Amino acid sequence: MTEEDLRQRIAYHEAGHAVLSWTYGLNFEKVHILSDKECSGKVSLGDWPDWDRDFVLATAKTLLAGEAATEILTGVPVDWDEHFDVRGSDIDVFIHRVLSLGWYENDADGFMDYSAALTQCFSEVRSLLEERWPAVEALACALLDRGALSGEEAVDLMASAPGPGPVARLSADFEEEQEEEKRRFG
Repeated sequence: MTEEDLRQRIAYHEAGHAVLSWTYGLNFEKVHILSDKECSGKVSLGDWPDWDRDFVLATAKTLLAGEAATEILTGVPVDWDEHFDVRGSDIDVFIHRVLSLGWYENDADGFMDYSAALTQCFSEVRSLLEERWPAVEALACALLDRGALSGEEAVDLMASAPGPGPVARLSADFEEEQEEEKRRFG
């Protein structure tokens, strides 16, 4: 892979994170593909609200968006085994966020099954990005051209791209889910 191919991948990866952040109404201050000691790109989230179920689910799905954008761009399926071995990777953080929701099932041996939640979320994330691909492309091209954009610049760019904008709610049945949890757990 050439350096330019890698740079393009990074731009689309970060654009995927940013577009899904915007889709879910998560504020971010900056998106960049400028390398530093810690990473080759980043979406810097702004203020975080209380950690309610919708917020945790939104951030968990946003973590998957970089890999989904890369998969859409390249056509190469994500190698999940590669990601499970990296402590602190997007997938590692995703699993911990999903577990914090209690959104997992135990397999026949009583072990937690991450794959069902991961597969379902990744499929949803990929579909959301495919619907918003013009926004991903516009943002990735701007990142390749400029290297970095403020959150406001990125949002303006995404909002002007064809396709759907932000979603109203993550889960339409959220209030019902909360009431059910209160009934079950007191």
